[in-house]
Amino acid sequence: TADLSLDIEASPPVVPIGETVTYDIGVRNAGPDAAASLVVTHVVPAGTQIESASGAGWSCGSTGNTVTCTRS
Repeated sequence: TADLSLDIEASPPVVPIGETVTYDIGVRNAGPDAAASLVVTHVVPAGTQIESASGAGWSCGSTGNTVTCTRS
């Protein structure tokens, strides 16, 4: 059985209008088993423009204010 948790961090935590914020989402598996397939979905605040989404070993995309990343 996999034991998964997510950590989400925004940098900077407070962003003036028109400035850029970076979200880091970390996925951890405390085990004892590997996770066969993962899908992480994150919704950013309304009115936020998503410029990119990526991660090593992940396939990511966005629609509207929702980012979805998949790892098989």
